[in-house]
Amino acid sequence: MKRFDMKHILNRNIKDILYIVILGVFIICVMFISLDIFQDSVILTKWYAFLIGSSVFGVLMLCSRTVFCVFGDKITLCLFIFLSYLLIRNVNSYLGINSLYSPLAFFVLFLCFRNLSTKLNNRIVVVIVVLCFFQSIYGILQYCEVFNNYSRFKVVGSYDNPSGFAACLSASFPYCFSFFNTKKPILLFTGVIISILIIIAIILSGSRSGILSIIIVSMLYCGYKRFFCCNKLIKQVWLCSGMFVLIAIGIILFVIKKDSAVGRILIWSNTLELINDRPLFGYGPCGFTANYMSAQAVYFENNSESIYSQLADNIIMPFNDYLFIAVKYGIVGLLMFFVVAYFVFKESDKLELGHFCIISIGVFACFSYPLRYPYVLFLLAYSIAISSKKICMHNLNVMVKRLLTGILIIGMYMLCLDIRFESKWNILVEMSVLGKTRTLIPEYNKLYKTWNYNPSFLYNYAAVLNKASDFRASNAVIKECVKYVNDYDTQILLANNYYNLNDLDLAEKYYMNASNMCPNRFIPLYGLFLVNQKRGDQKKCYELASLILNKPIKTMSSTIKNIKREVYVFNKSKKAINRLDERNEEN
Repeated sequence: MKRFDMKHILNRNIKDILYIVILGVFIICVMFISLDIFQDSVILTKWYAFLIGSSVFGVLMLCSRTVFCVFGDKITLCLFIFLSYLLIRNVNSYLGINSLYSPLAFFVLFLCFRNLSTKLNNRIVVVIVVLCFFQSIYGILQYCEVFNNYSRFKVVGSYDNPSGFAACLSASFPYCFSFFNTKKPILLFTGVIISILIIIAIILSGSRSGILSIIIVSMLYCGYKRFFCCNKLIKQVWLCSGMFVLIAIGIILFVIKKDSAVGRILIWSNTLELINDRPLFGYGPCGFTANYMSAQAVYFENNSESIYSQLADNIIMPFNDYLFIAVKYGIVGLLMFFVVAYFVFKESDKLELGHFCIISIGVFACFSYPLRYPYVLFLLAYSIAISSKKICMHNLNVMVKRLLTGILIIGMYMLCLDIRFESKWNILVEMSVLGKTRTLIPEYNKLYKTWNYNPSFLYNYAAVLNKASDFRASNAVIKECVKYVNDYDTQILLANNYYNLNDLDLAEKYYMNASNMCPNRFIPLYGLFLVNQKRGDQKKCYELASLILNKPIKTMSSTIKNIKREVYVFNKSKKAINRLDERNEEN
């Protein structure tokens, strides 16, 4: 009997080591991996790592454990209903395997974490903190120019911009608190050092959302640990002091990047207008990218002298994940999201580290888009799982396990097909840059027939057709793209196609749309200038030339210099002709 127990313990330890190793590789991939075989080498790679990693871990757990439980508690039920709603909406507005598989992968990951022992979950915390240490060091070294990040931002870590870097670190930051509850000085010292490095890295990144998140979480954690059991007066003093500090910090952060903060007010305002048009169920998974820029164009068309004109940009995210959910899935989806969050906190007897992680993500989501990053979703699934009580447990039977395993394997196969499509497309893009555009059209046609519903492919294909002077075919493809992404770039491409097809009325329409979307851009005005020049409307050309020459420049570029130079030459020659006409009239 003793020998059997030793064998059982040994097998369990081997399984635990295997779980930790796989989860360690999984976290490294969703946090750091970046492959140049994709057009979006930074974020898309991490998404594939998240989806495939969740599937592999799910299959491993289902196949290696005799007991794999689902839970009948309120948190699990509400989360299941919310994710099912997302899945149904994503099926209704199909946008490829990624959008379809993401809710399933998240729920599988959540169930896997709930089935792990407390000891294993504590080890995962150590892995998270250690990897965040390396991420913060990487960002600090980028700031010191030891590493080149090949970006216009100084600090991005292993992400495409400071927002992703700060979201990763600020969401992980609460798990550093686990080192503060130990009596071992070395662990306490390690926790303090890593916490300080994370704070420094976030400050150097310039992410105001990240700074605000760690301040709020730190204050809540200190207040909960130090003043939770104190009398009412001390609690009130702490609360008032905290509110005062937060207001002061909020004002400082607003002033630091005033233009950015003011620009977000415009984005939120236009996003609320979108929600108002379809409040209940939203627009679907592509709701924001397909509709927001049109709403921004309407705003500037009606408010041409707006203070926001010089701040407007081509927007793909609303800088608020709650608004983003509401646009895509309506008030129904947003309420389900809040119901899950409500039960995560209500069903717990005390606040755990997972709760503070969720709070950090929640604060960050008010001003940015942390849910765009798969590592944050990994942390969210983990935090909800470890913050939930293990009650109403039901062991899955063999048939259900096999069914789930089969679904996960099929999902991984479909993801592999998606990866194959993306890598083939990337090869075509690299070849087109070398000037082989015309010879690549047949290959693009083949890929188009097996399109994976990535709207970026449609835009790129339409641009290639435009470059090959097949303007009608380019229009056909870009009009399909507009169903998913309707922004400044698609309007410019449509306008250019119609200009080359001599349909000047439609060219003018789309150039005007683009100009209203981003009033500070020069290319739409230059396009209108060319349209009227082709029409022979010299008066209108002169008006547009004056507008271009007097237009303030947001960011100088060679394109703007060339446009201004050409328009200046036209304007100068026009004035010379006018002076000559005046002299002739005098004579």
